[in-house]
Order: sequence, then C-alpha cells, then structure tokens
Amino acid sequence: LSYYQIRNLLIEVTGYALRMEVLKPSLTLTWNGPDCEGTLLKAWRQKMKRDWDIIRNILINLDEKDSEKPHLTLSDFPGKQKAEISYNVEILLEAGLIYGQMRETIGPDTNNFVARRLTWSGHEFLDAIRSDQVWNETKETMLDKGIDMTIDFVRTVATSIAKGYLDSAI
Repeated sequence: LSYYQIRNLLIEVTGYALRMEVLKPSLTLTWNGPDCEGTLLKAWRQKMKRDWDIIRNILINLDEKDSEKPHLTLSDFPGKQKAEISYNVEILLEAGLIYGQMRETIGPDTNNFVARRLTWSGHEFLDAIRSDQVWNETKETMLDKGIDMTIDFVRTVATSIAKGYLDSAI
C-alpha cells in the first residue's frame, strides 16, 4: 500500500491522522491518535468492497447522460464516496458492463475515470434492476435467502421478480 492509502485507511478507521516519512529502505510512522492495539492491523486488512447500490447508481447515471457531456467522470458524483465510486467503476469495466477507462490517480485509493457508455450486457443488467421496486425486492430476497449478490444471481432474481409482476398484471 502507498503512503496515502495507509494514511486514509487509518483516518477512516480511527478518525486520527498519520504522518509518515519514507526513508530508504525503511518507513517511519508517527501516530497522533490514541494507542489502540490492532488499529494498524485493522486498517491494513480493510478492503474496498463491491457496493450494489453504487453500481446501480453508476449504471443509471451513465445511461442517462446527456449529449452535452457524453461521458461520466468522478466529478459527476458529489459526496464523500469518491474511492468507492472509483473502485466500483473499475470493476464494472473489468466485468464488461461499461466502456471507458481508468485515469490518473487523484488521491489515495481514488482514480479518476472516463465512463463512455454501457455495453450490451450493461444495458441488459441495468434493465433488469432499473425499477426501484424490483431492485429493492431483489436485494431483500437475496438477503433473506442468504445468497451472495453476483451479477448473474442479481440479474436472475430481478428478472424473475419483474416477470412475476408482469404475470400478475396479465
């Protein structure tokens, strides 16, 4: 992990700042918070996770972008979840749901990006989860059943729920 990654993890976990000096070949840490056993270990183990609500938000925003700005960047998402949004865009690119690219590092754990459009699979996935009612029921169903949310499972459950609404309306 880089200096900034470690520093931000510690601030996030403890609320206290960390000053580090890199001295080749060693690293000096100056801690200005309480002496908490395991704090550094907890910060090192903390990982970024896939966030399905953020993923849905990214897909919806990308689908609804206007012609004046034909792409999304990190600045299109206000709020404090910059690292989480950046991470989830990166895994959406890896999954092939969106076209775009990750850009320069703009902070610890945070890369800017240019998301240009949804792929065919991205459109199909978003269409399955776009409805708030279907989305909320999908999350609830998977949580109740103790099923991990994967793209395939989410799509299958959401499609099944939507089909149930359609069948009851006919």
